[in-house]
Amino acid sequence: MSHRNVYSPKNYAILHIPGMNPHELVDALVKRTGLPLLEVATQMDKASFQPTLHKFVNGLVSNPSRKTAKKIADYFELPTDAMYDKALATRIAHERGLHVQKGGVKPVELKAQERSARYTSGGLHKSILARIDALTSKQLKGLEQLIKTYLEAIEPEADHSKARDG
Repeated sequence: MSHRNVYSPKNYAILHIPGMNPHELVDALVKRTGLPLLEVATQMDKASFQPTLHKFVNGLVSNPSRKTAKKIADYFELPTDAMYDKALATRIAHERGLHVQKGGVKPVELKAQERSARYTSGGLHKSILARIDALTSKQLKGLEQLIKTYLEAIEPEADHSKARDG
């Protein structure tokens, strides 16, 4: 993943954007997954990691162990130093379209070139592709069926073929 200077003064008014603490960055990224904290912790390590993750995302631990920081950073594809460095956490938050607002961290609209830097040419986030690669053939067939069912629900095949033919 290339790190382009997507937060230049012409794109953002950096001096006017509040900083983001490392725990706020991780909290926002956890929320962005749409998964419960326990599930995220289980995917990072095991269910027993949930209390540690909870303490970090709630700002109760400002200086996590290197081992904890690495688990969190690896899961979200972050440099480990982002777990300790507010300036780096802030930069990454802006790169990923997150910012601090009153009432918590909220995603902001990303420009197309910023968004595409996080995704493969097929449009899927790299972390999703990694998880798909780890599935068994039986699990892949189930996923394929889910996707077909979903696509049929949002755009029936008959209507889709008419649109292509017409």
